[in-house]
Amino acid sequence: MYLTGRPDPTCGLTRTFAWTWRGDLAQAVRVYPLGPLVFLIALALVLYLSIAVFAGRRIAVKLPRRTWSTLAAVSLIALAANWTAKLVWLGM
Repeated sequence: MYLTGRPDPTCGLTRTFAWTWRGDLAQAVRVYPLGPLVFLIALALVLYLSIAVFAGRRIAVKLPRRTWSTLAAVSLIALAANWTAKLVWLGM
């Protein structure tokens, strides 16, 4: 924000994680519309990785290249839509 005068695509993500953790979803969505969803994905990953480490399992995600490409495209589109929504809400 210091360089461009506009919030970057992830600006507010830390605050939205804190509000989601406290259960204040309305405030979390106001700050970062995708925040609660990103929080749930991050929480699921942390739980999965914790279980894998404690169980002594090796972690390997094998998905077809097309699935990885689709996942990357959907993530980038969601991030762009979230950023656009933030800029519109903030009137920038």
